[in-house]
Amino acid sequence: MGAMPASEQPSAPADPLPAMLQQGGGQEESAEHEAALDHELQNATLHLEKIFANVNDHFAFLDRQWRYIYVNDAAVRLIGLPREKLIGQCIWDVLPGSVGTPFYEEAHRAFAEQCEVVFDHFYERSSHWFENHISAFPMGFRFIPSI
Repeated sequence: MGAMPASEQPSAPADPLPAMLQQGGGQEESAEHEAALDHELQNATLHLEKIFANVNDHFAFLDRQWRYIYVNDAAVRLIGLPREKLIGQCIWDVLPGSVGTPFYEEAHRAFAEQCEVVFDHFYERSSHWFENHISAFPMGFRFIPSI
């Protein structure tokens, strides 16, 4: 086989920079798009907070270091501390009496196995039995104790 004539050889890809410059405002458009996404995220977050706040069951999210990142009103009432005293605090520091209990063991099992666990546990603090649902996610945990 001989060499391909120059007219039939594939041409080098065109430099995309001139086309990008001709579009102009690429960074401005990107900033506007990012601002719109931030606005959508804030709206979605507010919507979810309203939904979670109205859930009758006690509801909390914790990060992977066992710190509260969200508690609904029912959970605040159950724990007996204001939300501001819970957010960012480790559950085992807030509820030291839970360390070593079945609740503690099952929460750690959910974490280790990255699964949902469901179990009953009597809370001395409130003198109630609760059915606990603990779900582990890569970013943390969800606790839902219900009477």
